[in-house]
Amino acid sequence: ATAILGDMMRLEGWNVSDLGANTPPTSFAHAAERAGELRAVGISVSYPESLQTVAECCTELRARVPEVCIVLGGRAIVDVEQARDLGADSVARSHDEFHAVLLQA
Repeated sequence: ATAILGDMMRLEGWNVSDLGANTPPTSFAHAAERAGELRAVGISVSYPESLQTVAECCTELRARVPEVCIVLGGRAIVDVEQARDLGADSVARSHDEFHAVLLQA
């Protein structure tokens, strides 16, 4: 699903880096630091067992790239309150929602 979202965002004219599944939080933040003009970071969370790692990733991103907008999506994210509790700014459930967040970031 993230590969499809990445392709759709590229069609909208955005530069997208797909880090793949199970990227460690420090590697994720390192990639964000090196990205240059970074508008947002999207993290897809499929399983509730991964929520702690997502929180660690958000913490690491905030420490290294504090101005970046962090957007969560996927089956394990139930609402924006949960996303904010994990350290994110927003939730996107679709390409259109993610695109709207990018335009506001």
